[in-house]
Amino acid sequence: MTEELLSGGNAAALVVRVGGTVRKPLFDGASAFSMNSSATARVLDRFAADPFWSVRIAVVEHENTERGTLLRLLEEEPRQRGVVHHAARKRLEAEGIEFGANGMPRA
Repeated sequence: MTEELLSGGNAAALVVRVGGTVRKPLFDGASAFSMNSSATARVLDRFAADPFWSVRIAVVEHENTERGTLLRLLEEEPRQRGVVHHAARKRLEAEGIEFGANGMPRA
């Protein structure tokens, strides 16, 4: 079983391929994968680098997203912090991570 990104034109789909047969779409559209509980941490980590903030927000909100992925979504530069940074911070704080006055996790 493998996961692969299939794309054509303006559409993309992340699917599970068993043998030569596509079995289950994991991603179809900008952030539909966020509703798919089968999306793995590895797949979510790939989508955390997407240029669209709505996709990165969906990654933050997905239950399978690992802490390392959430930490990479934080912005060191205060002027660059937007909805993704604040959503990741909120989730990390809910998981017990403390943030300092600089807006980043304490070491």
